[in-house]
Amino acid sequence: KQFSVKAESCTLFLQPLADLTVCREANTIPTFNLKQYDTVVFNGALGYTVQYFTSEADAMANNTAAAISDLNASNYVGFNGETIWVRVTNDSDAQYFAVTSFRLYIYEKPETVNLTPLATCEIGTSGLGEYNLASAAAEATTNLTNLSASFYPTVQDAETANPSFLIPQNYTGEPGTIYVRVENSVTGCYTIMPLQLQLINKPNVTTIAPLEYCDSNNDGYGTFNLEPTKFA
Repeated sequence: KQFSVKAESCTLFLQPLADLTVCREANTIPTFNLKQYDTVVFNGALGYTVQYFTSEADAMANNTAAAISDLNASNYVGFNGETIWVRVTNDSDAQYFAVTSFRLYIYEKPETVNLTPLATCEIGTSGLGEYNLASAAAEATTNLTNLSASFYPTVQDAETANPSFLIPQNYTGEPGTIYVRVENSVTGCYTIMPLQLQLINKPNVTTIAPLEYCDSNNDGYGTFNLEPTKFA
């Protein structure tokens, strides 16, 4: 009699999964999209089911009642430091499976500040002003060393931190609104705030007629009424 031996491995080699982070604004509930790892953890191989669990024991036991539903996994409300367990199972034979994990982290966005407008005098008649943005940077970061401030002409440029449109702190430009990106160097979370740039109109200078006084005693001194010059 003849027989053959077929060797199969029951071990699935899963991809390492990076921890997920979200940046939370004040008074909001952050959510995570766990489903983004469906096609990553086992390279999107067909014939395998990816499930998410909140405990290793449930993942190992394939406790489907405890699995996070697809709907909730797409918009999962987790907590900071939580571990999510991922089970990948062969649809044809449940003994072929593997379990891995990643963690969830929630960081706070920098606090939004109502920035004081910056005002300066017009350069000649150019419609431009010279602005020192250092004071706005200090106000936006509340002088915290782990926060940095950068300036951009549009919200879109601030969102992408486009270096091609970075405004220098000693800035010559038109009045209007620019945008400050305040970023935490530790977490990478950022907030964008508007900053108003204003031009101060120069006063109109008129030519004032000379004031004359008859020096009757020739002492070189006289009494002048300067009040009318206020309204000249």
